[in-house]
Amino acid sequence: MHKKIKICGLTKKREFDLAVSLSIDFVGIVFHKPSIRYIKPVKIRKIINEFHNELKFIAVVVDPSDADLENIINNIPLFGIQLHGNETLERVRQVKKKTNLSIIKAIPIDNTRDILLAKEYEDAADMLLFDSKPGINSKSPGGNAKTFDWNLLIGQYWEKPWFLSGGLDINNINNALSITKAEYCDVSSGVEVLKGKKDLQLMKTFTEKVREFKNG
Repeated sequence: MHKKIKICGLTKKREFDLAVSLSIDFVGIVFHKPSIRYIKPVKIRKIINEFHNELKFIAVVVDPSDADLENIINNIPLFGIQLHGNETLERVRQVKKKTNLSIIKAIPIDNTRDILLAKEYEDAADMLLFDSKPGINSKSPGGNAKTFDWNLLIGQYWEKPWFLSGGLDINNINNALSITKAEYCDVSSGVEVLKGKKDLQLMKTFTEKVREFKNG
């Protein structure tokens, strides 16, 4: 079984067309307004209507209100929701109960304390996503082209599936997979030439490298 790939921040029809042809496992759509990759639910609905049977859409949100979630769910045929803010355990449970969708909780990783925090969220989320901590001037908690110390994940046991994220690209993905043994990976800035603009060739190359990777 091949490793799972999630590409985040798609906004153009040609990007979704390519995601289908590459059999990308999950596609993240960003609904965080400060993000350069943000797109309105009503706008993206017109683009992705034809793809709802071929792609698993993940809504990427940051500390969303119930009204935010309702607006997205009413427009997008979602597979899941990625909570990428400071959501508490209780809030994660609330979102799960309210939506009955797969919930991915993103955890910024910088030290072993963050690993312990992530383990607490296994009780509430269906999947976890390990990302780097954003810089103080960043407008978005993710998609910042920053990696974290992958060695922090060595020897860790997880009850739930998890994504490796944070600064992955075609040049470091093999090393990242080799160190972490990740079965799921998430990329955004790493398949962009200009920030916020997906590059189709980089999407292809990244996917090929992940699919061809063999655990050593």
